[in-house]
Amino acid sequence: MDDDDPALNMLFVPPKLSPNVRCVFSMIPGTPQHKALMKRESQPKELPVQPLDMKAREEIVQTFFSTYNKQLDPSQFNLLMNKPSTNNPLWLSIALEELRVHGDFFTVTEKIKSLKEELPGLLSQVLERFEREAGGNLLIATLCMIEVSKGGLLESELLILLSDEENLMPPSSGAEKGARDAPEKRSAAQKGAARGQLSYFKWASVYRVLRPFLRPYGQSGEGRLDFYHRTLSKAIRQKYFNGQSEEGCDTNTKKLYRWWHSKLADFFLGLDNIERKEEELPFHLIELGDTNRLEKVLLDWAMFDRLYREDWSAQLHTYWRQVGDTDRMKTLYLEALHNMENSPDFDEARLALRYEKVARVLSQVGFFEEPKALAEKAMAMEETLLGKRPERMARLYNLMAKVWDEGVIKKYEFMYRSQLPDLNTCIEWYAKAIDAIKPLAVNSKELKSKWASDMSRITFHLSGWSLRGGNTQRSAQAALTDGKEYIKAAQQVFEELNDIGMLAETTMTEGLLCQSAVPEQLKLYEKAKTMCYQVYGEKCILASRIMTNTGIHYEELGDYLKAYDCFKKQAYLCVEIYGPKHPMTVRSMNTIREPMYRRIGAQLGDPPPPPAE
Repeated sequence: MDDDDPALNMLFVPPKLSPNVRCVFSMIPGTPQHKALMKRESQPKELPVQPLDMKAREEIVQTFFSTYNKQLDPSQFNLLMNKPSTNNPLWLSIALEELRVHGDFFTVTEKIKSLKEELPGLLSQVLERFEREAGGNLLIATLCMIEVSKGGLLESELLILLSDEENLMPPSSGAEKGARDAPEKRSAAQKGAARGQLSYFKWASVYRVLRPFLRPYGQSGEGRLDFYHRTLSKAIRQKYFNGQSEEGCDTNTKKLYRWWHSKLADFFLGLDNIERKEEELPFHLIELGDTNRLEKVLLDWAMFDRLYREDWSAQLHTYWRQVGDTDRMKTLYLEALHNMENSPDFDEARLALRYEKVARVLSQVGFFEEPKALAEKAMAMEETLLGKRPERMARLYNLMAKVWDEGVIKKYEFMYRSQLPDLNTCIEWYAKAIDAIKPLAVNSKELKSKWASDMSRITFHLSGWSLRGGNTQRSAQAALTDGKEYIKAAQQVFEELNDIGMLAETTMTEGLLCQSAVPEQLKLYEKAKTMCYQVYGEKCILASRIMTNTGIHYEELGDYLKAYDCFKKQAYLCVEIYGPKHPMTVRSMNTIREPMYRRIGAQLGDPPPPPAE
């Protein structure tokens, strides 16, 4: 599976299945996927897979060979069955395939004796046979490139990559230099690859021997090729990468990994397929430590659009943290917008959309003045040049609300009445967004969801308004009354859309409307947490918010030990989600730096939080 939240948390599996649907998953106990499923309200039935008993082994062997009109004689059969590793289904299936393709009946007994007991050892023998049968370097290069790829390679990509047979393998020395200091060779290799591809005749000899160990997947129509079992990956590292994983390997092995990463980075850099480029290119540049090229890739608008998410562009921000700090990201995107403004192909609608997206990305990491200026530019263009299109105006009102929300309100560590003017501005922008999008949401599930999301956020701020005591413009009680109406309407929409994630958020927000640490508030927070973990997992923005509010609940009750536990988890969760310098991380770290929580942490033996920068 992919190494991302939807895969790790099994988000692709609906919380409730139709009565006539069954899902069967094979997984290792204790993995993130297993933990995610076991935390669900409707827990799956577990069936531990035991080693094969003798009867099952005998049946598998007989069935396998009968398919090919072959059989082992009794002594050969007993010799094979006496190998302890035959209780492993994978080992047995690989061993049987090795015996099937063994060409000399008179030496089958010797072949059985030679089969190594451990799975990696057996696979190493298989790889040696592959090399003999499939042309050596073509096969090794295929295995190494699939191994260092992020998520497998398309057959069409391998055909191009393998076509440059003169530069197929790492040089015996100077691999590091070749990986980093030869842009002219890089360019030549890319141009060479672009001229053609490996002949299907040569590829067939490689694919024929590898096919039993590859799994095609994806929706491309041609299938992405990857190893169907991670044990093969271990065997490849053992044989071609000095038996070492990339993390923590020695210098020479690191050069090998870097050479293959460089080969794939060069290839994907010249690829037009933006989907595949997004999947693989940043990964290889990060592995190479090539921040210069990574920076250029992230400034490409096509890549930006692939990584952009309206609420939180997690992957985009993760990549930028590899390049440098958020100030550099801000500077470079503002420069890119300036270049777009002065471009001969200037297009108002496209530029206004760019203003909006960059404003959202910058506000997500806590900037205020720059995203506010971009939002104002986008709104002015929409109002004066683009016809005040209703849906665009609704999204721009939402943008202005988000700019104030992320850039001002979320930075407050404590509540004061002096903050009411800023809070009022944020509330007013959300109110405009809600009024603008409501008539458009009638026949659109997407817009209906955005409408309900805006109602959830305005409720959050109305709760804060009430806690600050309100004013003559809007009393504390009026804010609570309005908030309850908004959150009820939002919950009805998300129930209709069966959006469990947003129901978790609205449930948490409903808890905030309790205004004090009453039992009902904690019940709502716990309910929100259960739904949140079910849909998003434990490492998400909503989980950190629920943890914060739960900590505040315990703090108000005077249970500072439980409050500390919540605040500590939330602080280190923010580091993972946002990075160490994000305003939310700074704010949460400041909480556990408070003298009382420092003392509690010391009493529990926890390491002190890092010093404030």
